[in-house]
Amino acid sequence: MLNFPVEFDSCPAAIRAVIDMVAREPATKSIWFIGSRANSRARPESDWDIMVFTTEALSCVSARVPGLDILRVSPSGEVLLEGMPEQFTLEFSSFRWSRIDQNHAVYEGQRLRLTDSPRDHYEPPVEISKCRAFLVYER
Repeated sequence: MLNFPVEFDSCPAAIRAVIDMVAREPATKSIWFIGSRANSRARPESDWDIMVFTTEALSCVSARVPGLDILRVSPSGEVLLEGMPEQFTLEFSSFRWSRIDQNHAVYEGQRLRLTDSPRDHYEPPVEISKCRAFLVYER
């Protein structure tokens, strides 16, 4: 059974349906709600983000639905966003993920610095911040 946090109340039905399909896949161990919507930083055009821990090695698959980013984490600690080629694989350790209780975790998230003023070329284009993650499903 999926356990959507209150932050998921405005999630479109099409996205919830895809998350339900992901939960029914035999390789899915757990699904976590992450990103700007989980951390009260979303804008109206922000997408929905989930992290899926799997029992299988990663492979390239097409993105399933617009507006939903699915980050898959393999048993070996590789992360790949659905819809991206393998050369965009990340290391899960870079998230500095820490489960804090049965239903919550924290991690270091990255977001683009969006500003109207010019950016100093020494200033990184992304901002690193502590983020929350909410358990949606666990086998």
